[in-house]
Amino acid sequence: FPVTIFQGDVGFFCTLTLVGFIYFQYSTTLPPQIATHYNLRGVADGWTSRQDLGWLLLGFPFLVWLVFLGVSFIRDPRLDSWQEVIKIKVISKLRGAISLGVTFIVSGVTFLPIFSNFSISHFLTLSLFFFFLSIFSILYQAQKLIPMEHRGHYRCLIIYHNPDDPSV
Repeated sequence: FPVTIFQGDVGFFCTLTLVGFIYFQYSTTLPPQIATHYNLRGVADGWTSRQDLGWLLLGFPFLVWLVFLGVSFIRDPRLDSWQEVIKIKVISKLRGAISLGVTFIVSGVTFLPIFSNFSISHFLTLSLFFFFLSIFSILYQAQKLIPMEHRGHYRCLIIYHNPDDPSV
């Protein structure tokens, strides 16, 4: 089962490249301490140095992508071949979507207060809404990949429930 590259991976790498370009273009003009965490009222309560910001903006999302890539290679001998194919397709799509979401949210929380006065709480609300909507969409599409005779055993798109299955 080859690991496939999906549009989410391409979107992730394009976004990561854009974030890297912005970071390196403006790194000398950034303040020495940059707000990277906010409380529920939208007030900064966590700070990162300008030198460590590159790791947070570029390294952390890439690490998330690598973890999902590694999970794509893990085989479960208990799964049927159709289950393994679905697992690989879903993980590949989730890899791109989650990595893209992490990149977008981390870079937005970091750069918005510096370059605009857009509310962090509004940004996070919108970002998280679209992030979870994309995850739900991927899982909903994955349910259509399940053969008809097995669809009744899945709850909430991803939870397998079959009391008659001896392997459970």
